[in-house]
Amino acid sequence: MPSINKVVMMGHLVRESELKQSNSGKSMYKSTIAVQVDKRDTTFIDFLCFGGWADNIANVQSKGMLLLIAGKLKIEKWNTKDGQPRQQPVIVCSEVLKVRDKDGYQQAPPVTESEHRYQAQDKPPL
Repeated sequence: MPSINKVVMMGHLVRESELKQSNSGKSMYKSTIAVQVDKRDTTFIDFLCFGGWADNIANVQSKGMLLLIAGKLKIEKWNTKDGQPRQQPVIVCSEVLKVRDKDGYQQAPPVTESEHRYQAQDKPPL
């Protein structure tokens, strides 16, 4: 049976992060957004970008800016030093849009990959 793994969230960037390189040399950016669930509850969601998405978001990042992210949900699993299993949800981004700066007054331009790259990655299977 087919399944769907697509997540779209909008929230404020919690912290600025460093752009890193994977073992294969691909750019990688990992950070966290704060998503307001209701007036009293905020959820913190980690997200991960690769390639051009990572380069672009690293260049325009500022703590507090509003981001719209879309991608796939992945559960990272590991064991602590004392052997306790841990897991954490992470969104692996296929799209990132900077909605506005942290001051909230100005619409900011989107953070995008080149058009041909986007189309090649996101065409639905036939």
